[in-house]
Amino acid sequence: IDEPEVVRFLLDLTTDAFIDFMKLQIEAAEGDIVPIHCMPFAWMPPDKGVCISEDYLALLSPSLCADFLAPCLERITSFFGGIVIHSCGNFAHNLATLRNIKGLLGINFGVSETPLQEVIDKFGTDIVLLPHASEVSSCDTRVLSQAEHIEYTMGLGRQHALPMLVQVFVDPGSADMSEVLRLDRLASEKSRV
Repeated sequence: IDEPEVVRFLLDLTTDAFIDFMKLQIEAAEGDIVPIHCMPFAWMPPDKGVCISEDYLALLSPSLCADFLAPCLERITSFFGGIVIHSCGNFAHNLATLRNIKGLLGINFGVSETPLQEVIDKFGTDIVLLPHASEVSSCDTRVLSQAEHIEYTMGLGRQHALPMLVQVFVDPGSADMSEVLRLDRLASEKSRV
């Protein structure tokens, strides 16, 4: 706040470092890289950008997000051809700023943290939503089981005809295969309705 130019200089340095690091990773992998960390996704269309974790979205005011963060994200999108943004916490207050980022391809978030309906209302079918269940909640949202998450998110997805990839997490150490298969059947059923 007191020295915005110093902050912009630092953010420019970190944005340059991110771009350089990703370029080196792509080069070292000879193009065989999945530039997304939003687990459990193991694939992203080639030449469709990169994913970045931006957990400060929940903490930044809309004006700070627009003035400081958005320009860095737009530099990344212009270099890589698009961006998928992950954030933990409730960042609904910054959805308008994200809406204006050219090249935004998708958002990854917890539906018990950032209300899914608010994201739908702001973006409609303009981007891909990658919602997941979370073990924490904010505002009046509630923690959902994996099955409730599938029902809720896919229900809203169908209702609004949204491009959505619903994330389901199953701990292989504590879940038996019947639970994995049950969730898989539920997701398959809900995606066809």
